[in-house]
Amino acid sequence: GRDRVYVLDDNVDILARRDRLLSWINKLNAVMAGDTLLLRAQPIVPTANTQDVCHYEILLGLRGDDDSVLPPGDFIEAAECYNRMQRIDRWVIDHTFAWLRRQQMQGAELPTLSINLSANSINDGSLLDFIIDRFGSYGISPHLICFEVTETATIDNLANAADFIRRATRLGCKFALDDFGTGRSSYEYLKQLPVDYLKIDGVFIVNVNTDRGD
Repeated sequence: GRDRVYVLDDNVDILARRDRLLSWINKLNAVMAGDTLLLRAQPIVPTANTQDVCHYEILLGLRGDDDSVLPPGDFIEAAECYNRMQRIDRWVIDHTFAWLRRQQMQGAELPTLSINLSANSINDGSLLDFIIDRFGSYGISPHLICFEVTETATIDNLANAADFIRRATRLGCKFALDDFGTGRSSYEYLKQLPVDYLKIDGVFIVNVNTDRGD
């Protein structure tokens, strides 16, 4: 362009990432308003298969044009950048509780479920009221739910996050600290946040069967 100098940088992936995120700006609201989002359940099983699976982690997916399930990586990253994660987390909570209610009405044995919460949602002062309302509306026991907080996320106010966890724990919910070991303040989080479980980041254990260091 006129009167400009552009310095070429080897780190072109930063520009590509920015362009991918910008392309989601107009899509975010459309995805939330439509039926593109879906939930998946990933089983969490003991290493020795001595019992049936009774716990699952709820994961978000996107429905492709051919009904395939697409990974939501760019969508979630864009939602975090453009302040949409609170809305997405509430969508996940509402739809997960609704599914549990349907299973309950059919007399099925209910599993315990892990639901991820973003840092933005953790610091949202109205989220706990929303969760309490949904527990009441769907008649779901808080003991069935374990919320996961990602350690690598930036929690703006650690005291508020700890208070949120304590209040939700008093309801009967469990909490897990995800991606443990990769953040800058791992042990500070562990000291301040009253969580029930630690999920060690996969980078430490992905080659645990072959790498002596892992």
